[in-house]
Amino acid sequence: MRCSAPRLLRRQAGAVRGLTPTLLITNMGMLLTSHSHLRGTSVVAPSQIKQSVSTVIRQEKIHALSSFDVRHSFTTNFVYALPGANLQGPAGKALGGWEVSTIATFHTGFPWTPVTGQINSVPITSAATINPTRPSAVINVAKTDASNDSFITPDANFSGIIHQGDTVANPAGGTISAQCSNTDPTTRPGFPYFDICTPGTPGVGRNSRRGPSYFDVDFSVAKKFGLPNFRFWGEGANIELRGNFFNVFNKLNLQPFSFGTDNTRVENALFGRAPGALSGRVIEFQAKFNF
Repeated sequence: MRCSAPRLLRRQAGAVRGLTPTLLITNMGMLLTSHSHLRGTSVVAPSQIKQSVSTVIRQEKIHALSSFDVRHSFTTNFVYALPGANLQGPAGKALGGWEVSTIATFHTGFPWTPVTGQINSVPITSAATINPTRPSAVINVAKTDASNDSFITPDANFSGIIHQGDTVANPAGGTISAQCSNTDPTTRPGFPYFDICTPGTPGVGRNSRRGPSYFDVDFSVAKKFGLPNFRFWGEGANIELRGNFFNVFNKLNLQPFSFGTDNTRVENALFGRAPGALSGRVIEFQAKFNF
């Protein structure tokens, strides 16, 4: 595994009238030469993988972004103790002890790999069916829109792609079902972006696509109520009431892709669509007795 030199910017300012802000910005890349994706659904010995890599697989196709690579990341947070801690009497009890905090996080999406179950790749002794595998060729380059809509709308980045079993125009007349057995390549699944019907060395780079980005803002508000000095709990005892608001703006964040699922299989109608959504707004309340 190799990481490119990260460009890291971190700033933490001192408390200014109760406000303590922090900013973290990261720009980096994580590269990995991995053979694990060759295993597919078969059990393959490490020595067999090594043999297949040296004789069939092109190294430049497996040396790619790590599945956990996050190219751009931005995180900021602050904690603010509201004025009023030094007030006396009823005003101090009402206005003192309040604290609000928030954290905002943004990062670009995780990489993912288009695959297919229509062909097998890398024949190995005792493991002749390495599946799923990557398409054997890229016919046309697809769009790379990373907005949520592009992962919700069917085929948004792969306009006009043919899926397995689709009804397509037959050049000889009429219509035909999209199958790899069709003579005309323009009627096969994967067209016009991928060749998933011709066996051969994978022609698509591992983790060559980028999934949906992520944005979240969490917010918290807390209030401490001081308690009288009793022998039972000693000095400084207090009750803290806190409200936590996760994803406070209820922003839609989509799940990342997992290798080999229907959403990554070119021939599947779900190809290129996010598997689902992450959690929406969550609110929780806490009460804590400190002594």
